[in-house]
Amino acid sequence: MHLLDEGRLVPVTPLGAELEGTAATRLPARAVLTVVVAAAAERRVALVVDELLDEREIAVKPLSGRFRALPYVGGTTILSDGRPGWVVDIEALAAAARGAGAAEETRAYTPKRVLVVDDSATTRELERTLLRAAGFDVETAPDGERAFELLSASPFDVVVSDIEMPRLDGFGLLGRIRATARLADLPVVLVTALDDPTDRQRALDMGASAYILKSTFDEDELLDVIGNLV
Repeated sequence: MHLLDEGRLVPVTPLGAELEGTAATRLPARAVLTVVVAAAAERRVALVVDELLDEREIAVKPLSGRFRALPYVGGTTILSDGRPGWVVDIEALAAAARGAGAAEETRAYTPKRVLVVDDSATTRELERTLLRAAGFDVETAPDGERAFELLSASPFDVVVSDIEMPRLDGFGLLGRIRATARLADLPVVLVTALDDPTDRQRALDMGASAYILKSTFDEDELLDVIGNLV
């Protein structure tokens, strides 16, 4: 379907269907559709959306590491309430709507799975929210024992773990992972309050992929580290 905009035929596509990589053969069955006509260079696309909430100028931060491969995402921004937000790549969407094949790339994309391990429920939720907003599929565990049960049951692409935890701490979890053939190469990022250089060296000697201090925790640093590991 197309609409006429300033004398030009513009392809119409449901935004949700394109982002999910599903076949957008039909428009939503509503009497009135909300459509945003977006342009990038010479390409235009009419995106069917649920509603238009606001219009504003934003500062766009380029994607880093492996996040550059996310389909239809051109960058990130910080929303007015402090939450991170994705910035849609209009040129890629317009190309897909015109049949340039980007939809096939989206259908093939599978989010990377991250296991977050921390005995603090607040920290687990903080890291889970951050990573989910960055496009990851996230599971959480309150200690190393539960984490290893999850790792034994299903595959993950990276583990983000605290060190000081009950039952099985981060060093113990790391040791089990490295001693298990199927998991030996799994990236493990330790995020901890232990700032003694001997703890850091012990972690690296055991095969930790990265060692991040909670006292200097930076969201972008964590995302960059994970993005370069998976």
